[in-house]
Amino acid sequence: MAWAVGATLGPLLATAALVVWGWRLAFLVLACAFVPVVVAFGRLEAPGFEAEEALAPRELASLLRRPTVGTMALLLVLLSLVEGGIFTWLPYYVGESLPRSVANLSLSLYLAAYVPGRYAFSRATERVDELALVFASAALATAALVGFLSTSGYAMLGAVAVVGFLVAGMFPTLLAWATDHVPEYSGPVNAVAFVASGAGFAIFPAAMGGVAGRYTIGAAMALLAAAMAVFALVAAAVVLRDR
Repeated sequence: MAWAVGATLGPLLATAALVVWGWRLAFLVLACAFVPVVVAFGRLEAPGFEAEEALAPRELASLLRRPTVGTMALLLVLLSLVEGGIFTWLPYYVGESLPRSVANLSLSLYLAAYVPGRYAFSRATERVDELALVFASAALATAALVGFLSTSGYAMLGAVAVVGFLVAGMFPTLLAWATDHVPEYSGPVNAVAFVASGAGFAIFPAAMGGVAGRYTIGAAMALLAAAMAVFALVAAAVVLRDR
């Protein structure tokens, strides 16, 4: 939730800086955000790792072969396709039917929905199986993405908020689910999660750009719904397998 608050404010601050002066001020404002982070880290005590087991690099393959960790990695790659594509292309797509000033704020609206979304996920996991919750959210998010692509104008913003709310809790829930199964390797599991997520962020937005250049940005955005649908199918298969 804290990450979502900062992610929401970041684009707003950058947009305001662009209006006041230009891109140099935007980067300066965002650079200043690192100052309190550096100060805070400098005052923290070094964490203890008594509960962690050492894992040599050559043993990483065996960790990935564990069904829970491998499933988490695959699902996070698919999820990062959706999130990376939205983070990169959402304002451009919305700008096709709304004023640029409104389109620039669509990403902040999407990220603002992460705050209640992650809170809702944290409460729901106390009552519902974690992976079943992720599957249900993915199925609804697929429908919401199709709805988003089928609308235009200000109705798109409502669909954007719904998608953000549904996608918000998937990453932390999947990470918690995998860590609960191998708590002695929580550090390596976190590393696997962020590498898997980073893979989609690095590749998919560029691929979408290629599709947008060759066809239309609408065709590129349709890939997001397809990726979310595959995510839901994989999650459903794992839920059925575990039962």
